[in-house]
Amino acid sequence: MDPKMLKSVGSVLMGVGFLWGSFLTVKYPSMVEWTPYGIAAVITAIGAGLLRYSQLQSGAEEEKVASDMDVIETSLRELVAKVRKMNADKCHDNTFSYSARIDEECMDTLNDFVEAREAVIHRFDLATYASMMDSFALGERALNRCWCASADGYVDEVSICLDRAQNHWERALGVVLTALGKPALDKPALDKPAAAEETAAAEETAAAEETAAAEGTSGEPA
Repeated sequence: MDPKMLKSVGSVLMGVGFLWGSFLTVKYPSMVEWTPYGIAAVITAIGAGLLRYSQLQSGAEEEKVASDMDVIETSLRELVAKVRKMNADKCHDNTFSYSARIDEECMDTLNDFVEAREAVIHRFDLATYASMMDSFALGERALNRCWCASADGYVDEVSICLDRAQNHWERALGVVLTALGKPALDKPALDKPAAAEETAAAEETAAAEETAAAEGTSGEPA
């Protein structure tokens, strides 16, 4: 039975037993009617027992919710970190390797999250849960598509799906962190090797354009 229901029933029984015992004491001031008085005492004791049991149940539930919230935050942080790493590696990793990486690195964490996810409802509300699960489900769908694209060798699809999975899971983690009152997730800085490659490519393009322009100018008739 739900702890709140147990608490309500226990309070009613305890109140009824106490009032009945008080009534019997007033009705029979010179003697004790043990049978009805004993029944009142038993009802009061049952009510007190239910109240105590409901408190224990509530405490256990609160501990489980707190534990599951830790699992949710940790799982989302791990998923974001792993997908970010996959995104950083996609320029030089074999496209076919990602299906195996997803199975090895993400599946257990995904299962941990799914088992603990309903704690958000108990800790916060359905709106927060729905917002988190919308982003999580989209990220999971993108990762599944990435797995299929990797198995089939579609390089561009793997890249697109990893980007989507990362964005959706960062958003899901952001919902949880906001609800918990924690700082927002930091966006990763641009990878230095990648930045250097982009800069070199831009410089090469600019140099080629300048050379072409100079050749065009020198070839014009005076």
